[in-house]
Amino acid sequence: MDTNVNPKNEREIGILDLIYAIVQKKRFVIIFTMIFAIGAIIYTLVTPKKWISTATIQPITENSSSMSINSGILDMLGGGGILPNAKEDLSMQFVTIMESRTFREDVIRKFDLIHYLKITKPDSLIAMELALISLKTEMVSISVDPQLSIITISIETLDKQLSQRMAQYYIQKLDNYNKFDKLSKSRMKRQFLEKNTLDIRTKIDSLGMAIRDFQSKYHAIDPDQQTQSIIGLYSEAVTTLMQTNFEYEIAKLSFSMDSPQMVALQKKKELVTERVKDLESKHSELNPKYLLQIDAIPDLTLRFAQLKMNLEIQKKIFEYLYPQYEAAKIEELRDMPSMEIIDSPNLAGLKSKPKRALTVILVTLAAFILACVLSIILVFSSESQKSLFRSIITELSFKHKN
Repeated sequence: MDTNVNPKNEREIGILDLIYAIVQKKRFVIIFTMIFAIGAIIYTLVTPKKWISTATIQPITENSSSMSINSGILDMLGGGGILPNAKEDLSMQFVTIMESRTFREDVIRKFDLIHYLKITKPDSLIAMELALISLKTEMVSISVDPQLSIITISIETLDKQLSQRMAQYYIQKLDNYNKFDKLSKSRMKRQFLEKNTLDIRTKIDSLGMAIRDFQSKYHAIDPDQQTQSIIGLYSEAVTTLMQTNFEYEIAKLSFSMDSPQMVALQKKKELVTERVKDLESKHSELNPKYLLQIDAIPDLTLRFAQLKMNLEIQKKIFEYLYPQYEAAKIEELRDMPSMEIIDSPNLAGLKSKPKRALTVILVTLAAFILACVLSIILVFSSESQKSLFRSIITELSFKHKN
């Protein structure tokens, strides 16, 4: 006769046995759960409150409306995925700018976040690194909706006013970067034309003052008609040379030196330069008669003619450059990334952390489950059930060896 007791022949442990074990240890379960629940309540009460301020923006491109119409037509035709999503690319560019080290360091310095985060490292480089990590992982969250290309900027701090001001600064700094800091060919062209236009305008004003003083001093002496013709011929040649030089400098911003455009402009520049040199040379075969007439002009008339000639040259150059300058400004505005503020950052009405009710509920539930498990272990570890647990351990050990 087999005297070994097979645990499987004994009454198996059922749900009612588990419930009965928990009821037997109900006092332990209640006290254990209450301890953790009270601890969770105390934790949520002493944990500092945090506040979130959120801003929502969307990039605007020049062809947003036309792309939307075209996308709708392509969707109806079954080809809506052909056009590239310019807004999505621009939104990712915005996020990259805001997550750049330079951008974040400026935010840290602006709001003295090293002091706010209580970073006491004496080394400023280490302190900045720690502040950068905390800013990215604890304070700032930037997300993008891939379908709508909407960017959401969330700032979470211990001060609701600080959260709002930081969110506003993110939008302001991003806008300023797009308007003033981002370099592009259109901006470089506009800056080049702007500088030269202002210089020529200053020269025109100076020459106008000089002519007025000259006429006042010498009782409005004016060159004769022949001298005017000489001025027109020479000023036209010099103006053409200066225009060619400006075309050459502007083209350098967009084309390489060995490009056909640059080669053609170089040849044109050389030809015009030779023409001006011929006009200025006393031995020129172009207009020897008028050169003799220039030598015959009285000294005062010649000086006045020179002032008038320089003024005429500067005016013609200004008339040539100013329309290009205005066109360059329009081109720069067209190429400049802009954005629409959908939701401005406002003061938070409710705290974001700690979530007291949720924290207490989760901790209490976890403590109750753990107390129940411990109760079951305590009950079924009694002398009457030890053989069952030994059999379970033996069975598990046997399977493990196999």
